[in-house]
Amino acid sequence: MQVLTVVVRSLENLEPLLPSIDDMARRHVTYGVEDDHYAVVGQALIMTLRGGLGATFTPETEEAWREAYTILSTRMIGATKDREFLAA
Repeated sequence: MQVLTVVVRSLENLEPLLPSIDDMARRHVTYGVEDDHYAVVGQALIMTLRGGLGATFTPETEEAWREAYTILSTRMIGATKDREFLAA
C-alpha cells in the first residue's frame, strides 16, 4: 500500500521511482508472483478501498488508484521480462 500511495502521489513524475519498482518486481518473482496475479490483486485492492473508504472513494479517486495500479503492475510485469534479469 505504501508503494501504491507513492505512485498515486507521483503520477506526474514516476521516472525517479522506476529503478525501485523494477527491483521490487524482481523480488516478487522470487516470492512466486506470476503475471496473472496482478489483475486479481488489482481487483482486490479496488474492492478493499471501496469498502474501507465508503463514500469518500469517489469515481475520481477510484480512477486514480486504477491508473496508478495499472502503471505499477504493467511496469513490474515488464521488469520481469528484462533479458538481463532472466539470464541471471
